[in-house]
Amino acid sequence: MPTRTQSASTSHAEFMRAANNELTKFERREREFRKQDRDERAKRLQLPVENLRRRRLARKETIKRTSSNLRPRAPDDEMSMPQGARSERLLVHTCSHDHQAAIPCLCAFRISAVPGKMSRSHRIRA
Repeated sequence: MPTRTQSASTSHAEFMRAANNELTKFERREREFRKQDRDERAKRLQLPVENLRRRRLARKETIKRTSSNLRPRAPDDEMSMPQGARSERLLVHTCSHDHQAAIPCLCAFRISAVPGKMSRSHRIRA
């Protein structure tokens, strides 16, 4: 009676090698597809050069907001303000800490009665 030999069946090592090769091929194709998809989306979203020049000029012409060019809100009536609030007024302005973000944040500053003294009520990490 003929018996089965080892060469007639696939060994576990050969099977694992073939499966690993197939997985590697699949992952490579998946990476290439993602790269191609990313490149196509970038081409679709790309702006003409003229628009980029206009945007750069507009960015350079904008004034950076600092504490020196902030405008305080209209002063409240001194009599209607509580006793402790007369020494400090709350000034709220918009500024962009993160230049990549399009949404400005709100920072609250307290201006004390002493001229030139200002303290930030909170800090935003850069």
